[in-house]
Amino acid sequence: MCIIEKDSFLFILPFILSLLACEGPCEEPDIDRLNGLHFALPTEGEDAFTEEELADLMFVRFIPMTVPLVADTLFVDGNLLEEGPGKFIINDFFPFRNANAPYFVIYSYAIEGFTAAFYAEIENITLQGEYDGECDYFNTQKSFFLNGDSIDMGGTTDFLELPR
Repeated sequence: MCIIEKDSFLFILPFILSLLACEGPCEEPDIDRLNGLHFALPTEGEDAFTEEELADLMFVRFIPMTVPLVADTLFVDGNLLEEGPGKFIINDFFPFRNANAPYFVIYSYAIEGFTAAFYAEIENITLQGEYDGECDYFNTQKSFFLNGDSIDMGGTTDFLELPR
């Protein structure tokens, strides 16, 4: 039979309680979603895109000032986007998959709607974030230029409506 003396028990009690207080493994935050640039084309109201206009979108990513210009192009039906009609997130998975470096922030992006006579350009993406403990990640800076205007959406995953 094992007998634990009172002093020994008081010594190991904090250790036992700390083990019991530890949480199990945490779920890794979706950093690609948190760091992604969230955009929406208007689908309601006076400036709304029609289904026909959304069906005719082109995404271009390019590295500015390269000679010859390094660019990729993707044609998309904006009615069928994963986030919903007219909604998309620019990150390492959309509109172009970047499994390895270089990652999405080194590129500039142009979004064009031919039927809608729409054009938006996203440049100079800067990201900063930090972990808080083992399980939480906070995006502290998500800045870029949209058609020449400086925007910082750090700390949010709200969709920014692109002006028509």
